[in-house]
Amino acid sequence: MIRVYVESIGLMAPGLQGWTDSKAVLTGATTYNGQALPRLSPTYLPPTERRRASTSVRLAVQVAQEALEASTRDAADLATVFASSDGDTEIIHNLCTSLATEEKLISPTRFHNSVHNAPAGYWHIAAGSPASSNSICAWDQSFAVGLMDAAVQVSTEQRSVMLCAYDMVVPEPLNKVRCTSIPFATAIILSAQKPAQGLAELRLSLKATDNDVSKVNIVELDNLVSKNPMARALPLLSRIAGKDPGHVLLQSTGSQKLCIEVDRP
Repeated sequence: MIRVYVESIGLMAPGLQGWTDSKAVLTGATTYNGQALPRLSPTYLPPTERRRASTSVRLAVQVAQEALEASTRDAADLATVFASSDGDTEIIHNLCTSLATEEKLISPTRFHNSVHNAPAGYWHIAAGSPASSNSICAWDQSFAVGLMDAAVQVSTEQRSVMLCAYDMVVPEPLNKVRCTSIPFATAIILSAQKPAQGLAELRLSLKATDNDVSKVNIVELDNLVSKNPMARALPLLSRIAGKDPGHVLLQSTGSQKLCIEVDRP
């Protein structure tokens, strides 16, 4: 079992714009209203990089910036794990469209943004950070795998790690084979030592079990899980927002499930 502490969280999705404003929705104290996201322009990126960044990069950096600003960490020293099940589907669509034309002209900027670790690259360049960074893809289980990867690093290296998990809408015609219909992103900063103003203590382990994965008790939020793989984080985020001890079970790879015991920090 691995023990880590949640120091801060960033969150961005329709009707869940920012961790602080979303806590009441996640606990059911406020009714969910799934209004669309505005165009994101994270100030953490320098103006030139902000203009070059794709929608997916801006989404990832937005939640990472929120988590960082709510923590006591220096971005330059913060190791990261960036997790996405689909990568930058907007860029993939644009590249495929270009390759389907007679000229087959590829935009250098789009090609630059097409690699799976582009958001991590933008973040670490902006932070001037030489800290380690993993970019993970594990299909629908990308959040659970990314969380476990980050927790293992925290435990073994005794350092703080930020998990940033994000996926954008998949455009037509790609959505015929991969239907991700809403944007969703969250960033979680994990620490080895109990922070002064932490959000939760997590105890994580992998188990082979036939027990059903956890659901969100609020129907409107639970419906988001089928619309974006990263929304599988919602049972955990809802538990943390409610501040009540409890158990969360997330599907991991193969027959394994990620068992998370959530307690007050």
